[in-house]
Amino acid sequence: MSLLIINTVDENNIEVENAISELTKNIEEYKVINTFNLNISHCTGCGECMLSTPGKCCINDDFEDVLKASLIYDDIVFVSEMKMNFISANMVKVIQRLFPLITVFSCYKNGEIRHVPRYEKTHNCFLLYRGNLDKTLLNDWFNLCMSHLGLTAKGVFSIYDVEGYKCILQ
Repeated sequence: MSLLIINTVDENNIEVENAISELTKNIEEYKVINTFNLNISHCTGCGECMLSTPGKCCINDDFEDVLKASLIYDDIVFVSEMKMNFISANMVKVIQRLFPLITVFSCYKNGEIRHVPRYEKTHNCFLLYRGNLDKTLLNDWFNLCMSHLGLTAKGVFSIYDVEGYKCILQ
């Protein structure tokens, strides 16, 4: 198992440091990308990553390394702070910018229309959050987003629930 952790919380946050340490202590192959201070723009919805430059976003910023890393590792853990009872705008940007993982083509999957994934590699994805929120709503949203991106949502976990997110490591 290889693990990519995409952290959108300030990397100096002790709770996040402890969670990342717990997640990586028994994993040989992992990478932590702290996006808090990176220049990552919001997706403009232009569709260039699906049509003109397949698999590559036309926005020239710091996200390209994140996208490349997402193709290398088996599992992805997104780490977000809660803002106004939902994930932060920084995490929204990261998830939106994963659109190059899918194609413009659509198919029916489980009775719903979904984009066809660009790559055969599948990922298990987890969301680790810091703060309080309606976990059911966040879990439903995360499942839907990951499904649209051709990824597999495996759960939403509080950063304070160490026993809960240990299942990421199984």
